[in-house]
Amino acid sequence: MTVEVRGGTVRQAFQSHNRQVTAAQRRFLSDWCEAVGYRMPTGGRMRALGA
Repeated sequence: MTVEVRGGTVRQAFQSHNRQVTAAQRRFLSDWCEAVGYRMPTGGRMRALGA
């Protein structure tokens, strides 16, 4: 998974070949953001987060 973070907020996340991330990857990303102090946007404002 490739993740773009700008200003402490995750802007977009993709799997290889620009596929959307899975629900399990989204949960992992959420846990990772909490651990490192980043924010994940709510309300579907993150590009291609998927699931």
